[in-house]
Amino acid sequence: MYRNPLKTRLLPLKADLLWRTVTAYCLALIAARFTTGVPLLTLTNKAVLPFLIPFALFFLLLSGLDLLVPDKAVSVRALPPAFFCLCLSALRDNKDPRLPFLLAGLWAILFYLRRKRLPNGPQKPLSEKHAAVITVCGGVLFTLFLGIWGYLRVKTYTSPNFDYGIFCQSFYRMRETGLPLVTCERDRLLSHFAVHLSPSLYLLLPAFMLFPFPATLNVLQAVLLGAAVFPLYLLTGRLGLSPRRRTAVIILYLLLPAVNLGVGYDFHENCLLPLMLFFVFYFFERKKPLPAFVFAVLTLGVKEDAAVYLLFFALYAFFGRRRRGFGAGLFVLAAGYFLLATYLLKTYGDGVMTGRYDNFIPEGGSLFSAVRTVLLDPLFVLPELIAGQAVPDENKLLYILQALIPLGLLPLFAKKPTRLFLLCPLLLVNLMTRYRYQYDAGFQYGFGSAACLLYLTALNLPDLSPAHVKTALSTGLVTGLLCFYVGPAARAFVPLRALADEREDYAAMDAFLETIPKDAKVAASTCLIPRLSDRETLYEDHYHDPVPGERLDVILIDRRYDHKETLKKFLSAGYVHTKTLTLNGRALMFVLEPG
Repeated sequence: MYRNPLKTRLLPLKADLLWRTVTAYCLALIAARFTTGVPLLTLTNKAVLPFLIPFALFFLLLSGLDLLVPDKAVSVRALPPAFFCLCLSALRDNKDPRLPFLLAGLWAILFYLRRKRLPNGPQKPLSEKHAAVITVCGGVLFTLFLGIWGYLRVKTYTSPNFDYGIFCQSFYRMRETGLPLVTCERDRLLSHFAVHLSPSLYLLLPAFMLFPFPATLNVLQAVLLGAAVFPLYLLTGRLGLSPRRRTAVIILYLLLPAVNLGVGYDFHENCLLPLMLFFVFYFFERKKPLPAFVFAVLTLGVKEDAAVYLLFFALYAFFGRRRRGFGAGLFVLAAGYFLLATYLLKTYGDGVMTGRYDNFIPEGGSLFSAVRTVLLDPLFVLPELIAGQAVPDENKLLYILQALIPLGLLPLFAKKPTRLFLLCPLLLVNLMTRYRYQYDAGFQYGFGSAACLLYLTALNLPDLSPAHVKTALSTGLVTGLLCFYVGPAARAFVPLRALADEREDYAAMDAFLETIPKDAKVAASTCLIPRLSDRETLYEDHYHDPVPGERLDVILIDRRYDHKETLKKFLSAGYVHTKTLTLNGRALMFVLEPG
């Protein structure tokens, strides 16, 4: 039977008409956005012509490419990157954090439909060497980005007292006395360990002694989170993942909002959790209990509630992997430490912050009352997972999306139900509470549960079909990239622009704060405290109420914030407004001294 060669050649053009149209549409919208400056969501009639011309050109170009190389499906292959660039353009105009997940969902649909149009062929494997190089480069770039972002926050006076100033003063006092004594945390002299039991902070003290600057802690946090890629790489290798999949898991970790966005509120002891937990998981997989228990002890030393992650991991080891001795020993260790830490905080400190779980604790109850509530009234627990200040709380729903979709929902596809023990830290630490910061990816409360989710993801991958894995990883990576663009990348640009625009202001503030005597008793605005944290007596002016007989040497009020009530409070207590730090006629800081 005779077939017209030209007609045969043109058949792919007809069959893939939809893909060429959609791809050309995406490319044309991008071109119109950047040539007219009109936001994508508000294109006017004036932008129609700048859109139609590139649309026609892109459509003809893709048609020509499909005609020349129909077996390559050029227009189909170009669709995901074109749509991804379109997503970036939309996010540039709209910083709504929910938008990445909507766009990623559409991208996943396109990817699923697109893969059926692509010719099947052998996939070139990624070598072990290349995977290691990508891991190292990813960790280094991640560390540099987070470190520079953290440094810029301190440089531009955007790091507040809670919790950064508290840690800065703790480390300065540890450097001088060996004890984490603070005055700016509870407006009185006490040990930071009276609030949170965190002996693992001493692991960071040598670095701070070498570089005793406030920004050092933010840089150290970046180093610790970046270094976690190395035990994660070893762990995924031990689980038998191919170099390509190991690399994908590493990138998922780097792009996970709970990890990279969590540093946007400066240093927190929780930054030790991913590194420690990945080593615990790795040595468990290698069946080396001694180093696993060593890192478990270091994990417990991060904070009293770090026991939660190890308790659920111990249950997984006991029931899921039938490592009875290891699981029982780890459970006893974590539970015993938690009880000891609770006793010490209650007896010698300010007590455990049970108020964050008041929704589970009846009046006059304790944390054990919360456990009883969970066991005896499980139907109450389920609504609480999405309930907060509002019912349902959209912030909790957003946090669930941020935790699971950038991982391609892979933590949910557990072949063995016992693996879901590793999902429990997310539920307990981040979702069961109504303390809004614990289900906000912009804070550091997601570091530990993120490590458990990454481990669960790596465990589930070998059980899934290649098509499922490819779709899930691709969706996760795209979502992570979009979230990174609208999250850390956008937020890091704020202090960078502020430093460029207001460099003289910050230089003047730096110079003035250097003139404050080291032995002075100071009260200062929240974002001034990190730069003054080497003082022995330092209070946050908003929370400090002058008492009879007290004599502070100087009160520094940051003019950038609402200062009227604070200024009035100290003036009525007998302090005198002696100076105003100005630059080019603008007031930067008010200085008050005893009358």
